[in-house]
Amino acid sequence: MTKKVFNMQGGKHSVLAYSAFENRAWGSCVASAASFVVSIGTGMGLNISTGDGLISVDTTLARRIQIDAVETVTVSAASASYGRIDSVVAYIDTAVTPDTSTTDNANNILKFIVVAGTAASTPVAPTGAAIQSAIGAGKPYMILYNALIPQNAVNTSGVTLTDLRNVFTIQKTANIADLAITTGKLDQFLTSGWLDALETWTYASANTFTVVGNQTTKYTKGTRVKFTQTTVKYGTVINSTYSAPNTTVTLAPNNDFSITNAVISANYYSYQLNPQGYPGLFTYTPTVTADAGTPITVSVPSSFQVVGNVVFVTGVCTVTNKGTATGQIKLSVPVPLTKNGACNATEYALAGKSGKVDAQGSIIYISQYDGTTWWVNGYVFDYSVSYGY
Repeated sequence: MTKKVFNMQGGKHSVLAYSAFENRAWGSCVASAASFVVSIGTGMGLNISTGDGLISVDTTLARRIQIDAVETVTVSAASASYGRIDSVVAYIDTAVTPDTSTTDNANNILKFIVVAGTAASTPVAPTGAAIQSAIGAGKPYMILYNALIPQNAVNTSGVTLTDLRNVFTIQKTANIADLAITTGKLDQFLTSGWLDALETWTYASANTFTVVGNQTTKYTKGTRVKFTQTTVKYGTVINSTYSAPNTTVTLAPNNDFSITNAVISANYYSYQLNPQGYPGLFTYTPTVTADAGTPITVSVPSSFQVVGNVVFVTGVCTVTNKGTATGQIKLSVPVPLTKNGACNATEYALAGKSGKVDAQGSIIYISQYDGTTWWVNGYVFDYSVSYGY
């Protein structure tokens, strides 16, 4: 066992002496909300404000970074076909050799780049692998912002910026009193079913947030979450993935609650089926299609519940004007499925017929047992189905 004291006069210090504590506590981060702010520039440029930060190299080592003047990065030419999402990245260029004659390694070791995503009708941000490929293998980096580049953009005036910085805060985990198990905390948990997350959640999209470190074993499928953004919001975890230094947690999208690009506070999680205040059912609006033809007026208010690895869906379908639709009624699922499911449907307004419901691929199929079509004006029927995801 080696016992170390980093900040005493004399002796020899390793690089860990300058960042081990901060890296363990916060990982890659910026020093304040004013550090490394990305804003719209001129032409195809984006401006990055002055600031201080930390770029994590591994679980112990990090590099402190700073710029004392505005940095400008250039967005590559926009697509003529679709929009795309780019990532504004700060990184350490390990191919540049540190020079002891250059104070604070000001010889262009710290670099900034806009990594272009792929233009698409529904664009997504570059993956960690794509960013690593763009900057070079093994080079540590930190994503500052994502930038939605409109189709045919000739300047950045129409670019939409999404802040992905992890802003340094004194986290609750630094306080032993917060971590201590007390009678009051046990009473609160036993009464409410909620556990304090004791960490910062950061907005990533309407149904995703990020948290520092590998938290995939904490945010497993079916985990309930509760947080506040002006009002209390609830959600259900359907996936979590880790790409250093953050875990991205995905919630089931619904009509009732979404994450906004604002501070997230009072964040809790629960493995209980029905913790206090949790709504249980969430509403969603499925996309309606047919085996053939096009329906005109169909309403399908629907709800779903996630329990562990299973999704339960229920709703009422009213066919007012079937248009040219024939064959099965097809509805989109609220959560992508990995295991098929089946159940029943019952028409109760006109014919009183029963049918079957199958969930396969990304579709819920509704058909009648006697082989006739559900596409009849005036039909109203309940349906339900469950499937694995």
